[in-house]
Amino acid sequence: MLSLDSEQLHLEMKSFTEMVKIAKNYSKQSEEDEFVSSEVADSGAKRSELVGLADELRRIKTSLTTWMTDQLCVASIEGMAGIDDVWDLEVRDFVNKLLPEEKNGSRVLLTTRLHGVSHFSYMTSIHRVRFMTKEESWSLLRMKVFGNEWCPPLLEKVGRKIAAICEGLPLAVVMVAGILSKAEKTVEYWNEVAEKRNSVFKDAYENIYEVLYPSYKNLPQHLKMYFLYMGIFPENYHIPISKLFRLWVAEGFLRISQTKVYEIMTVEWLEELVSRSIIIIPQRGSNYRFKTCKLHSAFWYLCIREAGSKKFPHIMNNYSDGFAEGIKDQRRLCIHNGVLFGIKDVYESMASVSALRSLLCTGPPHPYPVPVCFELRLLRVLDALAIRFYEFPAEALKLVHLRYLALTCNGSLPASISLLRSICFLIIRCHLSLRPPGEWLYLPNEIWDMQELVHLQIMGGNLPNPNGSVLENLLTLSDLNTRSCRKEVLEGVPRLKKLGIQIELEPDTDAAEPFSCFDLP
Repeated sequence: MLSLDSEQLHLEMKSFTEMVKIAKNYSKQSEEDEFVSSEVADSGAKRSELVGLADELRRIKTSLTTWMTDQLCVASIEGMAGIDDVWDLEVRDFVNKLLPEEKNGSRVLLTTRLHGVSHFSYMTSIHRVRFMTKEESWSLLRMKVFGNEWCPPLLEKVGRKIAAICEGLPLAVVMVAGILSKAEKTVEYWNEVAEKRNSVFKDAYENIYEVLYPSYKNLPQHLKMYFLYMGIFPENYHIPISKLFRLWVAEGFLRISQTKVYEIMTVEWLEELVSRSIIIIPQRGSNYRFKTCKLHSAFWYLCIREAGSKKFPHIMNNYSDGFAEGIKDQRRLCIHNGVLFGIKDVYESMASVSALRSLLCTGPPHPYPVPVCFELRLLRVLDALAIRFYEFPAEALKLVHLRYLALTCNGSLPASISLLRSICFLIIRCHLSLRPPGEWLYLPNEIWDMQELVHLQIMGGNLPNPNGSVLENLLTLSDLNTRSCRKEVLEGVPRLKKLGIQIELEPDTDAAEPFSCFDLP
């Protein structure tokens, strides 16, 4: 997917081979310098124009001739074999068949999306091809659309935006450029493309679907499930690894140890998806652990398409999605557009999915309150952070099977929150615009009765004293008011591994000493 254009690379290497053959006829370096340029010019060896990733080509050329003597130099180039898009890790025998019996200086060039192929001892040089820069992407787009013709200045600004949307993937740039070259070259049309108000990018990703599909097809079955589940998040969404883990634990995909919390770097599924070039790690923590991950837009399209065919999960982004065939048999609904809750017949269609176990609202935050389906009594996962509530919805207390509850609301939690005894992950955010400074969300004493809690995240929350109660399973506390950092409270969470607090300075607090709010000995 990220490999250099094979035809261009072939032309470059052919020209390079001609140069090596000519140079071999001369013994002195000065003579080589004098004759090589003229001989190459006379030889008529064709050189391709490689747009972008030229540094990668230079690295490959250097690698192919490193440590070779004059006697072996030409033989190695002539004995070079190529294997494109390798999917089988066991390629040793196949590689040996490609090489001549006398392997002096011979080289094999492999292209693959699997990092594991490069782990074999006979792979002496590894090149992980980077994404194209924005400038390289624009240069490639411009060349494919206009060739040697002039690009109108009015199209350059919007053209650069279009190239940037391709996220540095050469194949995507080429496909989008192919569509643009056949369409009208007007600022209005190109603006529609840049704002995704037409089907250009969808058509481009559809055209490269068959190229990307082997990445999904060759996944082990459990990794296919994890990959498809990532479709619950919108395009270009930077997915917090910690949130992904919490959802998967609540869904029953993973089990979490009570003695360790989110050992991300050692998790096999994440490492394997990265090693297969399927997910991108845009952000790492201070200790170099994975912090967020994302899908390239081309892979996100593949994910959405496959999730749609497998109905895992069922993604709703427009009106018609609410009446798709088989929706009543779904177990997981993902809402990318919160407006759908406000459409009566769509709401009723969602509420009729009696077997539903997960309702995930992962689209942009909705500015106004809309009704959410709380009649789904078998729900185990309800993520409605994107939906606005003025106060904690009492209807949610009827969902006694919930293991994951995430809401955005103001006001205090009711004492009856303890009725949700199966909750492992409780996340409550509030509207900062509606909360006066210094007004905290006081939690009821009954919070200490929720023995299954693993993660508690209450924005500005203030925990009461436990009065001898202990939350044995609680591993993370996040977004709490500093007033909760008391000895009595911390003694009630003996297995706590992670503590996140919010410091809000009060008017009479010295701004130079923000940590003076802690009650420390």
